[in-house]
This record gives sequence, structure tokens and C-alpha cells, in this order.
Amino acid sequence: MKHQWFKVSSYSWSNTQTKRVCQAATPNPNYKLIGIMGSNKSESGEELQDNPLYYKTFPSKDLHEKFFHDVFDLILKEAMFEGVQRDKLVVRFKLPENLEKILHLKLGKKPVKSQEDLLDLLKEVMKYSVKTGHPYFINQLFSGLDPYGICAEWVASALNSSVYTYEVAPVFTLMELEVFEKMRDMVGFPRGQGDGLFCPGGSMANGYAISVARYRKRPEVKERGLCGMKEMVIFVSEDCHYSFKKLASFQGHYYCYYLILCFTLPPKGLGMKNVVGIKVDHKGKMIIEDLVDKIEISIEKGQDPFMVAATAGTTVLGAFDPIEEVAKVCQKYELYLHVDAAWGGGALMSPKYRHLLKGIEKADSVTWNPHKLLCAPQQCSTFLIKDSDVCTQTHATKATYLFQQDKFYDAAYYDTGDKHVQCGRRADVLKFWFMWKAKGSEGFAAHIDHIFGVAEYCVQELRSRSPAFQLLLEEPECTNITFWYIPPSLRDMNNKSDEFWEKLHKVAPKIKEAMMKRGSMMITYQPLRNYQNFFRLVIQSSEVTKEDIKYFLDEIENCGKDIEVKMQDILLLVKYPYGKRTCAFLHTLYFNIFLPMLIFFINCTPIPDDISNQNTTSTDNISTAASASSAGHPSSANQTVFVGDICGQNMFWDPTLNTCKPKPNAGKSGVLDATNNNASNTNATIAKPGKKKKPFHSEEEVTDPPHHHETETNKPHVNETKQIRVDTNSDEEDVIPVKTDPHCGLGYEWSADDMMCAKDEQ
Repeated sequence: MKHQWFKVSSYSWSNTQTKRVCQAATPNPNYKLIGIMGSNKSESGEELQDNPLYYKTFPSKDLHEKFFHDVFDLILKEAMFEGVQRDKLVVRFKLPENLEKILHLKLGKKPVKSQEDLLDLLKEVMKYSVKTGHPYFINQLFSGLDPYGICAEWVASALNSSVYTYEVAPVFTLMELEVFEKMRDMVGFPRGQGDGLFCPGGSMANGYAISVARYRKRPEVKERGLCGMKEMVIFVSEDCHYSFKKLASFQGHYYCYYLILCFTLPPKGLGMKNVVGIKVDHKGKMIIEDLVDKIEISIEKGQDPFMVAATAGTTVLGAFDPIEEVAKVCQKYELYLHVDAAWGGGALMSPKYRHLLKGIEKADSVTWNPHKLLCAPQQCSTFLIKDSDVCTQTHATKATYLFQQDKFYDAAYYDTGDKHVQCGRRADVLKFWFMWKAKGSEGFAAHIDHIFGVAEYCVQELRSRSPAFQLLLEEPECTNITFWYIPPSLRDMNNKSDEFWEKLHKVAPKIKEAMMKRGSMMITYQPLRNYQNFFRLVIQSSEVTKEDIKYFLDEIENCGKDIEVKMQDILLLVKYPYGKRTCAFLHTLYFNIFLPMLIFFINCTPIPDDISNQNTTSTDNISTAASASSAGHPSSANQTVFVGDICGQNMFWDPTLNTCKPKPNAGKSGVLDATNNNASNTNATIAKPGKKKKPFHSEEEVTDPPHHHETETNKPHVNETKQIRVDTNSDEEDVIPVKTDPHCGLGYEWSADDMMCAKDEQ
């Protein structure tokens, strides 16, 4: 049948199929019969992809409306409602190689066949993604699903604005100005002045602080760069966010090349080494005395300190640096003060907890991420600054194709994009503004009070579960709760010993692995400074309740109660920071090379004459002494070998062959013959544990010829034998001659092929 072309002019709903049916109208060569929307094929049997409009970047009501409904239904079901209930999994974890086989990730030349296929792809994405809105997701410094923030995010994506000029984003430009003014009020900056930027994450906000502070110190850096200047130094807490080092390296490491003079000056300016860590106390707070000392040292070295970054809510412990004291130091040394409140800034919303950030109004700039403690959708990060003009002065380039200075409105004020490092920028402001409208400051305060209250309950619950749980910080400042879980197998150990902490270091990774595979919850762990791996439970979703806290601790116990840490597990600790291949290499190196060498050298340590000649013997080791041939082993003379720990009960160590050999059948007691080319008089004792050695007065020389099958080329160098005393359980000590190397004893003969004693089959 010849295909005809039609224009879609109207449609109706089918009650039975609940699918839209396109009705044929006037023939038109520009349109093709779509058929039943949502099906894989048109009525003519052709694929949906055959529609000539399938590649258009514009929504069609007829083509896409049902698809949108289906997608939103899927989102609401899997990501918003049913999928994040407490009886659902947080994650369906698969190893990368297995997940790659499940997902249809490969891209090709042709599109998928239908919209149903696209829906299936989205179902796969949602099924195997982590449900970060789940109440049992307490793994990161973001969680929760704020309904108003989500809706605003959908609207922002649909409008697809770029907030750099007023002409393309008038609503969002005015919205940003309002939000920044309100946030600066919350910080305590003077009204009527200041500025703000929405950033793609708190790391970039901290990077803006470094950039602005550097410009404030050395304005010429914008044009000339850092070449020829002193080393510029930043001071941060040891527990600060890693972004300061990253962004310092990003902005400043350089070499100055002088081609005419043909030499290169050493690198100066910023770099990771110019980010100086300040010591912290046991709570994770910056120590002011160390800050002053480090600043003085920097000045004495001829460096150029220009910035101090305090932290209000450290990533791991949730510590708040003493901002007021830091501000006094900055004022004394004329340093720029930045406060990284990306995590703890949300506490400013609560009259009850805003004291944690006391002195923040004295900062020159602040990083504050509403997507953290206030649960705005990712990402929503702000950089707030007291100076109204410095961001523009630092970053503006006045690109004429965007920031024309002769516009018909006040472009200098409303075209905000030139003060950003970015050009294109999403309207992140909408979700936070919409949440603020829906909740008000009082709603944010109630949210903060709730999560801090749950955190305080968590601390009490952990204390009540001792000794299974041990708090790292007894009184945490923020909603970061840090603790160890101690499995039953470790509770009887000395908790001050190195062995205990080495074993405990392995517990958290094992529990995390178990809960990830179960999909029951997600909580993170980490080491910090001298602390071995511990759990960090962070509470930021106001959906989390006290009952959830009990569930978290119960689940950790369920996953960890049967853990037993072995020696090999302790040696594999390098697995986590360095990866599996390095771990396997070091494991092989230790067990196959280092450990055998260690045992050998320990057991080959000579005993001084004044000790070996005493009338007491060690009750911990069974030892033999033999002197090797001066020709074959010149360095082995007078060597004592502790065989009991290496070779086992029925074997002894042969230093000539460097191997274990069967013990001769000495009966009740006896004397072992030991050979010695240099006729050494060294005596060694084989002592049984717990038996005191008695005086020994008589010795017998025992010489036996080699077996008939030994030759001069395959037998060890042996010229004489020596007696070795053996303590027995009898009251009197007897001496019985027993053959040893190369005389293998009763029932054994020397094997030239194996270079050792073997059982005589004859």
C-alpha cells in the first residue's frame, strides 16, 4: 500500500487504550502519519524514528505530551514517592563490570526505535542510581528531597536560562539580587553594600575567595600575573576542605621564562605548598597560637601572606573555628579573612544555633551552600562578599558581544555575568528562592532545630550502646556524629594497643561493603590525622527521625557483629588509599619476601658467649648451633639457629642448606651431631619448655661415615661432629649419640637430588 502524507489537525483520547489517536485530515506532504502515540510503530508498520521531525529540538504537543506525562509519572513514582520509602532499597549496588553489562550505555549512529525504549532507559537509570532522597542515605553532606526545590528545578530546566545579562534573564537577575541581600543580612554584613555570586559548588566559591583576596593584596596580578612577585601564602585549618589546595594550585603555580637570558626563575606565587595548614585541637578547631606562629615564620622567610580561611563546619568533624579570634589576627597582620561556611552556614537560619558562627560578620567573604544543611537540590552554592565592587574589578573583561556598555538599561549593575569566571550559568537561584517563599525563615529555622535535635539524640543513643560503639567526639558541634563500631571479637583487647587500632581500622570498610551490597543504608567512613577509620553519620534531612537513628545503629551492628580481623587483613590496609593492584603487590612482597627474611634473621641472631654458656636455657625456643664450612659459608661460623619457631616439632633447621629437615629419632634424650669444618667449640642447647637445664659433665664424640651413595661433590662439607645437649623429662640427663647433618638419623638417608634428608624406603 502506498503511504500517504497527512497533517495532524486534531486528536481524541481512547477510553480503552488510554492512548492518543491521531485523526487523518487534509493530505499534506510536510507531515507523516504518526499513528498511535507511544507505540513502537506507526499504523503503516514503520518505526517512530522514521518521522521526519524526530530530531527537532522543540517539544510537540502531539508527539511529546504523553511522553512527558509518562516520564513525570516515572519520576514521581521511583524518585519521589514509592522509590524512597523506608521499605525500599537505598541502592542496588553492582560492581562496575556487572553494571555495565546491565545498562544500555553504548551510543550509536541510529536513534532508539521508540519512546517506550527511552522510558525503559530512564527506568534503568533510576533503578540502579543511589536514592539520595531516601531517609537512610546519610553518606554525604547533601540529602533529602525538598518538594518546592524540586519543582523550581524543573521550571529552571524548562526555561533554560543563562544568568549573565538582564536582557536574557531579567527575572532571575532580580531574584539573585534579592536572595543575596537577604543572605548577607543573615551573615551580618552591613546593609546596602556587598555582593554575591552563585557558583557551581562550594569549591569554586572558595576559589573565588582566593582570587579576590589575591587581587586585594596585589591588584597588578590581574594583568601581570604572579611572575616576579613574592611567594603568596594562604593559611587554613588542617581540617579544611581540600578545595583550597586545588584552587591555589589552579590559580598560581608558574615559571618565569626569560628567553633572552636563557634561564628560568624558580616557581613562586601560589601553589599547594603555599597553603599552610594550621594545627587543630581535639575538637577540630583551629589553634590560634599556631596560626600566629605560622604567619610570623612566613614573614621571616620573605613570603607574602595574604589570606586566612576559617571553617564553619568542617567536612568530617563539623567543627567551627573561633572566627572572632581569627578575625583579630587577620586585622593585626592585614590579612583577608574568608569563612568557608558551605556546610555550617545553614545554622545562621536558627536563632538557637547561629551562635556557632559567632564573629562571621567580621569576615571579608563567606561560602554558604544551601544545598547542604538546608537541603536545596544540587547544586546551590553561594559566595557572599562584603565589598560591592571587588568581584567585578577582579574578574571583569567587558566582552563587547555580551556586556555592551551602551545598553538602554543600567548594564553595569544588572548585567552580573562579567563578575563571574563562568559565562553560561544556570538559574540555581530559583530553587532556593522558591523554597524560601514556601517555608519562610521560620520554616528554615524549624528544619535546623529538628536536625540538630536528632543529632543530639544520636549522641545519647551511641553512649547508651557502649562498648559496642565509641564516640570520637563526645560533644559534636554540628550534625556530624563520628564514632567507631567495635565488634565482639575486639572488645576484650587492650584498646590502647597498636594491634587493636590496626584491626579496628579494617572494621568500617567491611561494614560499609556489607550494607552497600544489602542496599539497606549508606553511611561514610574515613581516617583523619591519627584517627583510624571511623564512621561519620550526618543528619541534614528533616525526614530523619529518632527511630531512624536506632535503625542506623542496629544495621551497623548487624553488618559488623561477626567480623573477625586477621593478620592478613591488617596488612591489606593499603588497599583503600592505593588501590587493589598496589595492595596485591605489597601483600605478595610482604608474605613472599619480607616476612621470610624477617623470620630468618630473627632466628639467626647469634647468642653471646656469656649467655650461651650459662646453665639456663630459653623456654620459648628450641635452638641448635652449628658452624658452617669456612669455604662454603664463611660468615656462618658460630651461628645459632632457632629451629622450634620455624620448622615445627619434628623438624630442625639446616643452616648449610637453608632448609628444614626431619629430626632424628632421638628417643628419650640424646646428643645431636653437628658438623664444623673449623672445629669450633660452640655448643648449643635444645631445651624443652619449662625444664631447667642441669649441669652437663660428659661428652662423647660420635663419628659415622657417610652413606655409601654420597659422593664428594653432592654432600655437604663435613669433617667432624659435635655433641648437642638435649634436656629431657627425666631427673638425670642422659647423653645419647644421634646422627645429624649430613647423617640423617635412623630411618633417613641423604638425597643428592633433593639436597636434603629423605626417608629411607629400604
